[in-house]
Amino acid sequence: MLFSAFFASAQNLDEMLEIADKERSRLLELSEEYRNDLRRKWMEYVSSPWVDVEPDKPLQRPLEDHPDIQVMPLESYDYNVGETFEIPSSVLHIDKGMYAGDYFADFPVFRETTEGERQISVLVNGYELLIRFPDIATIILEDISEAEIASVLNHMLDNSYVNTLRDLSCVREILSLSDWSFVKMVENLSAMVYGSKRRSEAILLQSYILNEFGFRLCLGSGSDGNLYKLMTADAYLYDFTSLLYEGQRYYLIDDRPLGSGTDIKLIPLPFESKRSIRMRMNPDEKFCLTPSKDMKYVPSRYPNLFMEVTTDMSRMEFYAEYPMFCTEEGPLSTYYHYASMPLSEEVRNTVYPVLKQAVAGRSELEAVNILLNVVQTSFDYVEDDRAWGCERYFFPDELWRYGEGDCEDKSILFSRLVRDILGLEVALVYWPGHLSSAVVFTDEVKGAYFNVNGSVYVSCDPTYENAYVGAVMDKYKEQNAELILL
Repeated sequence: MLFSAFFASAQNLDEMLEIADKERSRLLELSEEYRNDLRRKWMEYVSSPWVDVEPDKPLQRPLEDHPDIQVMPLESYDYNVGETFEIPSSVLHIDKGMYAGDYFADFPVFRETTEGERQISVLVNGYELLIRFPDIATIILEDISEAEIASVLNHMLDNSYVNTLRDLSCVREILSLSDWSFVKMVENLSAMVYGSKRRSEAILLQSYILNEFGFRLCLGSGSDGNLYKLMTADAYLYDFTSLLYEGQRYYLIDDRPLGSGTDIKLIPLPFESKRSIRMRMNPDEKFCLTPSKDMKYVPSRYPNLFMEVTTDMSRMEFYAEYPMFCTEEGPLSTYYHYASMPLSEEVRNTVYPVLKQAVAGRSELEAVNILLNVVQTSFDYVEDDRAWGCERYFFPDELWRYGEGDCEDKSILFSRLVRDILGLEVALVYWPGHLSSAVVFTDEVKGAYFNVNGSVYVSCDPTYENAYVGAVMDKYKEQNAELILL
């Protein structure tokens, strides 16, 4: 909860309540001062001349070649076979700063008022929630000129959205929403208020609310007569039109694409002490369980190791719509983001007891070989362009949902299983056109390996069907690999 850190030294309930009350009062005072200062600046900003900016083409998703997948005959399997040799490699160093810190450290607090208001039903992660909204706050834009935008915003500032902001804040805290989920919740609210025909009014409402919550954004006025919302992010987003303005890259965060040949003018909203969208997910985000159909999995070498898995469809929808992104380290950093996401509790509770029992009492080598064969043979190999029409990476839950995937999907899941069940260090291994894995064993293990500052990462390829620990597909034995340490 919000104040749990302040309870650690409290001796009794009265002290705990007093500490919580003081901290909430402090946050409310800061939020009130922040919002009053923000309101003074709104009219100054939107009354200024809007600036012509040239849109950039969207960053395209990386296109991977498809490896020639090898299958090892079952009868050739032996824990101790495999030539031991080093494969040349380098390490991609990921700055993990964006994955550190409290997700809600700078999240504002809003007071509650007693004003009577209607309630708007909003769907968030499968939950249907009621958000209060001012009865008289509906706005109508005659056009999207600077003067009209300034006039309507002036009207908005005369109305109290405090309960709306408070309800949105409470939903975010209760459901532990990531930034992206929060932005989408605000979009859903505005769509319920204005419908599909008044998109510019919806964009203006979204911009006002998100600005109140401290996000950095610009309003865009299109030559097509539409208003657009553009926001900064702490990563590079694939597939989104963006604009470079005053050293900041603003992304068109809207499900409506910018029309071909559309000119756009920008006006920044007040952004002192503002922040970009955090693109990391919050692993504690909550979903209303909507069960999928059961999927049955049996690995080839262990037919008694049977798993019947149900996943959450609301979570699957969230994963499918989450933007792909990379960081300063380049396109390979995208893999780290997917591999850093844990399995959901419902999948862990189904799968992990079975797998933990299967590896109980085994050596590390035997245990990793079992998990490797589970991923190699339980899921069909299918290329992304055939299954999805584009390059698409899976979070660990998704492979259990769809039952098929390609090399990065299998490697991401395998790396998660080894870390969670065996507690061993794992790296993703990238060759042009192929993603594999490697594991650090405490005992000496034969087979192909990578040397990282004296640490031996032994090859484990979840796509090389029936292959053992230490095996490498023939075409990659002498190619340089790049390791992403998890």
